[in-house]
Amino acid sequence: MIKCYMFGLWDPKDYDYQKELNEVKELNPDYIFVNCLAEFEPKHIFKNLIAGITDWLVVNNKKMIILCSGPDGLEIAPNVILEKTCGLQNLLAYRCELSINESISGVEHGAYKWFTCYNNNPKYERALLVDQLAANHLLQHGIVTFHKPQSITSTPPEGFTWKYHDGSRLIDEPDYQLWYGEPGQQEKYGCIYYPNSYFKGFVDVTCESSYYPNLFFMSEKTAKAIAGLKPFIALSCADYHKYLVDEYGMVLYDELFDYSFDSKPNLHDRIQGIIDNLNNLVQRDPSDIRKLHEILLPKMLHNRQMILDYSENKEKVIPKSLKFLTETTEYELYGKIDSWDNLRFVMGKWMLK
Repeated sequence: MIKCYMFGLWDPKDYDYQKELNEVKELNPDYIFVNCLAEFEPKHIFKNLIAGITDWLVVNNKKMIILCSGPDGLEIAPNVILEKTCGLQNLLAYRCELSINESISGVEHGAYKWFTCYNNNPKYERALLVDQLAANHLLQHGIVTFHKPQSITSTPPEGFTWKYHDGSRLIDEPDYQLWYGEPGQQEKYGCIYYPNSYFKGFVDVTCESSYYPNLFFMSEKTAKAIAGLKPFIALSCADYHKYLVDEYGMVLYDELFDYSFDSKPNLHDRIQGIIDNLNNLVQRDPSDIRKLHEILLPKMLHNRQMILDYSENKEKVIPKSLKFLTETTEYELYGKIDSWDNLRFVMGKWMLK
């Protein structure tokens, strides 16, 4: 019987993993995995786990595979290997299916603003973008949130200072609190659900999870726009839009946007490219929104279908190190049960037990 152990993602900050490490040493599993499908920066998130397990891995000639957004095959510590996966793919497909069932469309919900731009996590690159929206007098043309303007994270050594925005809190729903599944919180604020005013803006300016080079990671942020039939332009790593074309077979909204910014390696240049596109967009009359929606609708429907088709591609969806779970029932699963359940959701019909 093959023994497989799984470490989970949502452990407390600075968790020491001693209980799990003791279990691993006693069980001596054949395979050891870490579920990091929904986040990036695994080296930072699991620093305590990696520090605690590497010596044992080397002595026992074992490897620990971290299922994550990449880069693929990188050994970040002795016998600790990153494996690039499709991440949240089935969650993204689920969002598309919900949108189809709910007949969601921006124009049908009365879009009258040119764009939306939602920012819960106060990351440095998002603050830079919002500051440039203020500098270019674009906030009036969109629905923009920035919930924690005094708590900018992931800043460079020189830090961050608002130059054009006044530093006030930008909100849509006054009682917004991201739902993590805890009792007492409002499920409507889960990450895959649409904010109250999401469909009052025609285009979504999507601030993805990371702008780090080559970290191509489509999250629910992009998927919500695709599922809801909204054109989008994303702040992410260089060539992110090209990645969506190459990996998923999507088509770009080049009737609306100039994507030349996408390949620029400098973050500030990509932000300026988004600003330039918005400056061009808001010169149009808002009465053009319905006409533009009709023009772009075939592309938006195509892109939504690409997510659904991708979720049916076994070779794309199943992490390569877990393919044996689709070929045999001779295995036992240990460790974080909720992380195994999450993988069952991702692997869907192909996981045998």
